[in-house]
Amino acid sequence: MIKLNITVFFLLLCLINNSYAQNSVNAGGNDASGGDGSISYSIGELVYTPISSSSGNILQGIQQPFEIFSLNIPTILPDNFIKVFPIPTTQSITLFIEDANNTDYAFEILDLQGKLLGYGSLPHQQTTVDMHKYPSGTYILRVKEKHGINFQSFKIIKQ
Repeated sequence: MIKLNITVFFLLLCLINNSYAQNSVNAGGNDASGGDGSISYSIGELVYTPISSSSGNILQGIQQPFEIFSLNIPTILPDNFIKVFPIPTTQSITLFIEDANNTDYAFEILDLQGKLLGYGSLPHQQTTVDMHKYPSGTYILRVKEKHGINFQSFKIIKQ
């Protein structure tokens, strides 16, 4: 129960504060520079770390850069949405997409290091991809929506 209360309190605090990075309420601060360098300082921080040397003392605080970034996390297409055959292959592979109404898909062929070797669109529900130009080996076939981040990957063995 205490763990739940702490979690709810923390979430409410985050919603009320509406902040994106660490911050502190300081009495003052400024930037200073001279011939030996520059420093940004604040007065009134609650958390600090003292650093001492023979040339002087510094109290290192909690000033942090302000950064906002977002992650694009791809989603995987449902199992059996796309069928690829034959595996292993010697000449070509066939891609069959369950969604007969939507032909807005593309494919990429990559080596095991992630280098893009080939790509193309999938204009029909069933499309044949020529593998003749690739040497024997293992490849990754990635099928994705042309204008989205949804994808499905397949391991292709070329003999």
